[in-house]
Amino acid sequence: MSFQPGVIEGFYGPTWSWAQRRALLDWMPGAGFGSYVYAPKADAGLRRTWRQGLDAATTAELWQLRLQARRHGLEFGLGLSPWGLQQGMTAADARALRAAVDRLNRLEPDLLCILFDDMPGGQRELAARQRAVVEEVLARSQATRHAICPTYYSRDPVLEELFGPRPPGYLEALTDGLPAATALLWTGRKVVSERYEAEDFHWLAERGVRSVLLWDNSAVNDGRRTSGFLPLTAWRTPPSLIAEHCTGHLVNPVNQPALARQLLSVLGAWYRHPERPVEAGRDGLLASCAPALAELLSQDAECFEHQGLERLTAARRQQLAARYAAIGDPVAEDIAAWLRGEYAFDPNCLND
Repeated sequence: MSFQPGVIEGFYGPTWSWAQRRALLDWMPGAGFGSYVYAPKADAGLRRTWRQGLDAATTAELWQLRLQARRHGLEFGLGLSPWGLQQGMTAADARALRAAVDRLNRLEPDLLCILFDDMPGGQRELAARQRAVVEEVLARSQATRHAICPTYYSRDPVLEELFGPRPPGYLEALTDGLPAATALLWTGRKVVSERYEAEDFHWLAERGVRSVLLWDNSAVNDGRRTSGFLPLTAWRTPPSLIAEHCTGHLVNPVNQPALARQLLSVLGAWYRHPERPVEAGRDGLLASCAPALAELLSQDAECFEHQGLERLTAARRQQLAARYAAIGDPVAEDIAAWLRGEYAFDPNCLND
């Protein structure tokens, strides 16, 4: 199957190290993944302080990551969140935006994502204001492809509770007449959708959206509630359905890097062998783990996935953390770190 999934590092909370990112890119081609997008919520140089831009150290690391992606034949993407411009853009703002895009052009991204997610909305003029930002970016960007994440990137009513009422005709106004190579990033019916149905994409088509790039949060665990769980049965939608309705599939994974790769390997295998969907469930994960880890997880997966840390006493967490750490496996160490509370909820989630 030529349609390949990708990874978007778009979560809140502790970020991956540069060494972990490099390891991910080395791993991706063999696992059936074709693209990587750098857009961590913790990098203010792409969000709150986008006018100042990325610091020199981050820029240097990203350039090396970009070269690595090129060597592996991977699409390399960046996510820019022009915070504040959804409220309106002055001439000075437009100049600052063009300068920001020029800086990102030096990193030679194949895909540039313009991200309005988790920003205040509710204004009737929101789509027009965001469309003006998009047009400025498209006129300046040298990327081959572009994608837009709207403020209302799902049908989930929680977005209106957090960011204000969805303006009438919002998606239609934002996407009408966009170039064919500009896709809409979408998370499905929910911010964290467990599965996707054809109707989810038909709903978008009825609103004039021609190109959908799926932002898949089904494995994410960076929220107030989700950080206390490990999503070990993340993949429930046949790859053929996603490939039929979307131009791409970007997975926003769990915060734990080794566990993320282990889960992603199961999805990559399903893309390569779509006739074996049972392997995309928890059994597929257990089958892909080292035997000692699989034995432990077979006992604890139900608790980790559905009961969570709050149901475990401090003593039990400590006991389990020691047991997993003793295995000496990177995935097991990620689980031990989670049990020790090292991936606790970031209070800035959805409010940064």
